[in-house]
Amino acid sequence: MKRYIILLAIVLSALLSTEMKAEGYLTPSDFPAAEKFLPPPPDTTGQRFVSDWVMYQWGKNYRTGLRANEAITDASLGAMVLCKVFTPAFGMTLSNVKSPQIFKLINTLRQDVVQATATVKAKYKRKRPFDQFKDFSLIPANEAAAKTSSSYVSEYAAVGWAVALVLAEINIDRQDTILSRGYQFGESRVIAGYDYESDVECGRVVGMTTIARLHANDAFMAQLEKAKAEYATMTGISSKVYVPKPSDADFYNLQGVKVEESDIQHGDVYIHDGQKAIKR
Repeated sequence: MKRYIILLAIVLSALLSTEMKAEGYLTPSDFPAAEKFLPPPPDTTGQRFVSDWVMYQWGKNYRTGLRANEAITDASLGAMVLCKVFTPAFGMTLSNVKSPQIFKLINTLRQDVVQATATVKAKYKRKRPFDQFKDFSLIPANEAAAKTSSSYVSEYAAVGWAVALVLAEINIDRQDTILSRGYQFGESRVIAGYDYESDVECGRVVGMTTIARLHANDAFMAQLEKAKAEYATMTGISSKVYVPKPSDADFYNLQGVKVEESDIQHGDVYIHDGQKAIKR
């Protein structure tokens, strides 16, 4: 028994070491400058802060039961936890053992996303909700450390949304379910009392813009292709090319007037080779 425990400790240590050693794909000069394109956090006297307060009260209603347990689980940005979080939505086990290429992709890109939030967090130093309201949080053990960092923007929402975007690109058949889990990952921070809704919303913007920048990085794209190939091997489903359908987007006629799908007559507006077209 003692030998088994020692062996288990060595394995866990190796896995944690793998996470800790991971470096991102981007250099500091590559990161989207969130402090330049995002607005400042809501002032406590403004209307936008009222919305944050309302959502804070909403979050407190979920600090018990299954949703609370999920929010507590979501309070980690470790690659192993992220894989566990997204496994049900992805529809198959994600882990360092079962899907090493996908794991490597997640473990590396999360470093970039966290770093992309650093400059805007340093600029604004916003108090966290539980601290601002002198209230309790869902995760009291983390409160002391959290008080020393800014809630704006939410790095958790940024990472959760970024991982969801990439996993949805790998497994497009379950993209809606994956994106829903990524969205809820950010909402968990509101429920826990650690981030305001505006922190979460802007965090998702940082996650999205970082993923857009990563798509111009050769190393990221190479690993993404490996992850897609791994998914194809594990499932027998080859990578698919997304081709838009008429129901996937709004149509506008030449006068700029929106055309609903039910209003289209005689194929005047249609999709051809993935592009919106108008029959003349």
